[in-house]
Amino acid sequence: MEDKQVNSNSESWNFAEGFVQMKILKHMIEMDKLFWIASHGYERIEDKAILNPQQIVEYRIEALERLADALLLVIGNTIFAVKEIDKKVLRKLREKVKEVVEVLNGVYSAKVDSTRNTKSIVINEEHFKVCLKRLEWIKEKLNEPLNNNGLIFRQSDELSVDEIKKRYEEGI
Repeated sequence: MEDKQVNSNSESWNFAEGFVQMKILKHMIEMDKLFWIASHGYERIEDKAILNPQQIVEYRIEALERLADALLLVIGNTIFAVKEIDKKVLRKLREKVKEVVEVLNGVYSAKVDSTRNTKSIVINEEHFKVCLKRLEWIKEKLNEPLNNNGLIFRQSDELSVDEIKKRYEEGI
């Protein structure tokens, strides 16, 4: 019988970096994009030329709703990984997002013209802007508890030259 040796390095796979990138940072970048679309109706300036006004309205509303969803998603993806004091902050932020979600139906109204058989959506700009500003505030406040727990920036500013070299050589 052949002896099979199992490599039992003290290092185990650490998926934290991948988790942070896919489940947190990816969505935080998406939130910036959604904020921009909710504010303007498009992300790139050249998109304005190809979108009609009704599409811009619909994109703004959709982006606002998705921004709220993304905030809840990031909070849900991170609450388990933070200290108790920051869990309280995240729970409060989650409740604030839910409060906005409850009133999102007031950000627009649909108007139907039965003679022309058309439907148009009109944004209640005042209400829309209040909801958007509230979500923006929550998005900004979300950074602090995540950063306090090393989910955005490392807790230690120290990174040895040997560690940098090793990561570079390993392609990390």
